[in-house]
Amino acid sequence: MTVHPAPGGDEVGPFGGRAYFLHVKKAAGITMRRVLAAMYPAEAVCPAERYAEWVAMSDPERYQLFCGHFGLRPIERFPDITVLTTMREPVARTLSWYHQLRRFPGQALHETVIVEAPTFAEFVRHPEGQARIHNYQARALVGSPEPHRVLASTDLPHDELAERAIARLDSCAWVGVVERLDDCLVALAYRAGHPAPSHVAAANRSPVPNDVAELDDATRTLVEEMTRVDALVLEHAWRRAEAEVAAATTAWLAERGQVELAAHSRAVTGELVI
Repeated sequence: MTVHPAPGGDEVGPFGGRAYFLHVKKAAGITMRRVLAAMYPAEAVCPAERYAEWVAMSDPERYQLFCGHFGLRPIERFPDITVLTTMREPVARTLSWYHQLRRFPGQALHETVIVEAPTFAEFVRHPEGQARIHNYQARALVGSPEPHRVLASTDLPHDELAERAIARLDSCAWVGVVERLDDCLVALAYRAGHPAPSHVAAANRSPVPNDVAELDDATRTLVEEMTRVDALVLEHAWRRAEAEVAAATTAWLAERGQVELAAHSRAVTGELVI
């Protein structure tokens, strides 16, 4: 993406004030950090990415953009902050997360997936795995101030969890869907007053193919059952994303006459953007 100043040189940034990318694990978070950071001067981007780093910051007010695993803390600290987020097809997200756990020894469940549940089929049946897979994306959106305590919302009835997660999406200025991220970024760029990006290279991509089609039926069905609320919330995100992409493309074409901004009408496979 080409880096441009905000329209009119606005010092408060392209979203009219502070912005926070609410990072759902394995839903293009690192890719989105790069995309968003390109819209700001380097000094306006908070360098912290982890919750412990957020807690240790003495002066978050100096920054305009926050991208990290901070739970709801930035929203609590800055009630008027612009919130952006992404969602991903639940089975693909879960499989991608499992591959990440195996790749990095520092991950909390690394030993579990290496010793106790070395296959994905075993992992999704392991108590520790199930506790974290269960409607993870919806729970991350509803959340708690601390991202590592997202399990606090496990006991919410499904109807309430879905209602609250959808309400969070509706409060966001932009919601992207990983499987159609290129097109969603057209709507984001329009919202921010930036040029529409071409295809954005993936970040943090697993070297292991994220082939959901290769899962056995019982394992896939089990993950689908554990992520029913996620799937429901994702449907809402898809409808919103499609409407925003269409509106942004139409408006941009009308305002600037740039035919190349027409929506790509192609899906980005789950393994491309992690």
